[in-house]
Formats: sequence, C-alpha cells, structure tokens
Amino acid sequence: MKFLLFFITVIIAFFGGCAPSIDNAKGGCYLINDGHKCDCALTTDECSDVLGIWTDRCDCGASSSCGEGDAFTHDEKDEVSTTTVNATCEEEWVYLNLSDKTSVSPNNPEDSQEWDLAFQRFKIKSNGGISGTGNVQVAVVTNTDFNELEEAPSSGYLTDAEDSDDEDEDPDYPFLAPNAWYSYDEDTHILTPKDQIYVVQSISGDYFKIQLVEYYDDAGTSGYPQFNWASVAAPTD
Repeated sequence: MKFLLFFITVIIAFFGGCAPSIDNAKGGCYLINDGHKCDCALTTDECSDVLGIWTDRCDCGASSSCGEGDAFTHDEKDEVSTTTVNATCEEEWVYLNLSDKTSVSPNNPEDSQEWDLAFQRFKIKSNGGISGTGNVQVAVVTNTDFNELEEAPSSGYLTDAEDSDDEDEDPDYPFLAPNAWYSYDEDTHILTPKDQIYVVQSISGDYFKIQLVEYYDDAGTSGYPQFNWASVAAPTD
C-alpha cells in the first residue's frame, strides 16, 4: 500500500504541480537519454533526474535549427571529405548518398536505391537489413589510423537489425550496436566520438571509410554529427 501511495504521488507530481512547464522560457533541461539535448519543453524550477528523464538546467535562448538550411555541409581536403550534418530534428531523418555526396529525400526509404546513410540526432542507420533494400553493409575497424586505411576489410560487415536484448529500444544499427560510435559521460551528458573507423559498402557497391569526429556545433548545440570520410579500395580477399 505504501508503495502504491508513493507511486500515485510521483505520478501526480509528474503530471501535476511539479510537471514540466513551458512557463519558464529561460531554460530547459538536458535529456539524459538523448546526448546533451536541451529540451525547452521540459522546463522546471529545478531540473532533476525525475523518472530518469531529465537532469540539469540548460539555455533555451536559441531557436531550433531543425529542418533549416542544408542537411549536409561538405569540406574537401586532400581527397578527404569532412561532412557536418544538421540532424537536430527529433522525428525526421536526413538521407545521404555517399557516391554523389548529395542529400536525398526518398519517398519510401525502406524501398529506395537513392540513399546510403541516414541521420537523426545521434542515430545513424544504413540502407540495408531492416532499414532498406540497398544492401548497404557496415564494418567497424579499430586500432587503425584513418589515413592509413586504404582497403576495405573482407569480413565483419553488419546490416541494420531488429533491436536485441539491450538497454535501449532502438534497432541495432551497426553505428550504435553492439558498440556505439560514441562514449557517453554521465556527469556532463556529453557524447564523445570513439577512435574507430566504419567502412561502408554503399548502394553502388563502392567502399567508404568514415570516422565520426564531433557531435556538437561551435555553439555547443547537439545534433550536428561531423565525420571525415573517403573512398577505399574493395577487399582483395
């Protein structure tokens, strides 16, 4: 009975007087399960770990850039591209064709030969497995310098799969499972890219090496993954 009363009290507090309010427009709360995302709809007098949803105050002065401008910005140097993605939208994916270095808008992403990778905040999916019919495969390469990797591995490729018995409810995208492309700091709620390389076999059959290097823009706003990438030779084995 005591537990039931406690649970009812928590629910009332959550949806009632202590529930998040947009009245306090000066600050929001970081979502601890979305990599340092400042959610201004979750403003409270004190941000705390309520039901494991949010924690810590954050600034909501800037407006959202979701859907504004180009989804992908490319810089080229010595045959290596550095791409910054505006993946700030919470519900929408942005789609990239690696061979053409173009943003695409497939009508039916699950049955499209237009895209290789898609981005939504920290999530990255590929056009293969449960996500699409493009036969895109992804392999993780560790303990190798990005500039020294010239040939794609001959094994270790994965495709997007249904969610396994893990801590989240997301599908097992090779960029997220079994090991995510980032490390998460529980104290600062910051995502830091790991020192590893992903090799992607694209819809065209070409191979590309990709290394995530950033998740925040210059202002510290999350949802801007940045990666270095270049083509590599097909496996010889």
